[in-house]
Amino acid sequence: MTIIEEARSLFSVTTESGSEYTCDLREPACTCPDFDYRDDVEEYKHIRRVRIEVGQVDTGALENRLTETADDLDANAFSLSARPSRASPSGKTFTSRRSVPWATVQ
Repeated sequence: MTIIEEARSLFSVTTESGSEYTCDLREPACTCPDFDYRDDVEEYKHIRRVRIEVGQVDTGALENRLTETADDLDANAFSLSARPSRASPSGKTFTSRRSVPWATVQ
């Protein structure tokens, strides 16, 4: 990804695929079509990348947060793998977090 400062808080972002977008850190906003669908996201990917590039993000704290998230995902995956398998009416087995009306496979 290439980032070029066009004006104060306004950046041109060129992705690995060659797409080019404009990120405005004041809003924050991005011209990427995906940006319109990310209202529930804490921080959008292109904006976060620009903030990292210009030093607005504590990368040590970000690394710690990512490590904690990865550890949580590992713990959740382990927890799921320890659950009993269940059989669906079609005979396929799966592991579920919630109870289902199908019989537990012995």
